[in-house]
Amino acid sequence: MKRLSFLVLAIFALGFTGSAHAQGGSGPAIDVAGKYDVEGENSDGTTYSGTAEIIMTGRGTCTIRWVFGDENAEGICMVRGRIFTSAYWLKGAVGLASYDIRDDGSMHGLWTLSDDDEPGTETLTLSK
Repeated sequence: MKRLSFLVLAIFALGFTGSAHAQGGSGPAIDVAGKYDVEGENSDGTTYSGTAEIIMTGRGTCTIRWVFGDENAEGICMVRGRIFTSAYWLKGAVGLASYDIRDDGSMHGLWTLSDDDEPGTETLTLSK
């Protein structure tokens, strides 16, 4: 039940964040499908790296899967204008992430898990 409550909260926050950003964003959703290299910093200052794959499932909606060594996170996502937002599961916790899409196609943003006190940062760069 606790998991379901966190998921509902994350989905609500995802919709609210996306709506708030959409007001400032312009134009249709950018196609962000692809494989990405991931570099990030946890709220405690430690760094990590991995990969992510985004699959577009509709107009502005998608799924995302991160791989960090032997850890995986999976979630749903949406894109509107230059804002990319995702709700996901990682190690039994609900997460929420919001990124700005840059001109070069990379994304830079903040993320948090349900039990974190501060957000971490992350950059997704299209794999070559």
